Amino acid sequence: MPDASQTDHADNAPERASRRYDPERRRRIIASALEVIARQGVEGASIRLVAKEADVPLGSMTYHFRGRDELLFEAMQSFIEELSVITFPRLEAAESREEALEVLSDYLCWPVDKRLLLLTYELYAYAARNVAVKPLVSEFHEKVRRELMRFFPKHVASILDALIDGACIHRAYDEHPPRREEYLEVIRRLAGC
Repeated sequence: MPDASQTDHADNAPERASRRYDPERRRRIIASALEVIARQGVEGASIRLVAKEADVPLGSMTYHFRGRDELLFEAMQSFIEELSVITFPRLEAAESREEALEVLSDYLCWPVDKRLLLLTYELYAYAARNVAVKPLVSEFHEKVRRELMRFFPKHVASILDALIDGACIHRAYDEHPPRREEYLEVIRRLAGC
């Protein structure tokens, strides 16, 4: 008859095997890194905290990422993909300048999603200090401007892109933000409509 330590070992074998083979682990670690960044900021996003959030052994983090910098880069890349899914489908679907203006005024009046806002702050601050991440942000905004340039001159597209970011930041704390109609009036003026 096996002793208790052998029984425990045998009983836990399937659990350990399933933890060892986890094809979603890398994706889960990246998603967890974003949650930690939203709560603690980039500076507070340690490998240890991310491993705990992802419910993975600390030692296995080096199997998936060479270090904290690679993890943060991939987390920010993942967040930009998340932003792209929110931003581009409606903008790409616009077929006229007026439709583009309507889409922009909708963006300017989105309800504030605290997680999204905090991650955006962290992304911009991190990109300002990290030469590897800066091109990710630049590419995202270049794509926004290209979409806007289908309807507006380049300088107007750049201003509208900046307005979207700034207005979203202000909506996080402004108790009386502009109404949609007021945004629409301003962006029409900026666009020369």
